[in-house]
Amino acid sequence: VQKTLDYIAGAVAQGRKVELRNFGVFEVKVRKARIGRNPNAPAKDVPIPQRAVVKFKPGKEMREEVLKLTPEAIAAANLVPPTPDDSPETH
Repeated sequence: VQKTLDYIAGAVAQGRKVELRNFGVFEVKVRKARIGRNPNAPAKDVPIPQRAVVKFKPGKEMREEVLKLTPEAIAAANLVPPTPDDSPETH
């Protein structure tokens, strides 16, 4: 698994798009330059240069499953630490 993640990270770091069927797509997008504001000194503009960012677009199946979640289910899942037997194949 780690080698796969390393490959994905390396490909994205080179600016390539990585698509994992039924999971999602990782790709690099360029955010435009913009003007920001410092909340501690709102009168002063802060220029934010353009930069590359990683975007993830979930696949259809994942998106549909996540939409079924309730706030209670999310809270319960975050309270229980995952076990070695708690893999997607067992659900």
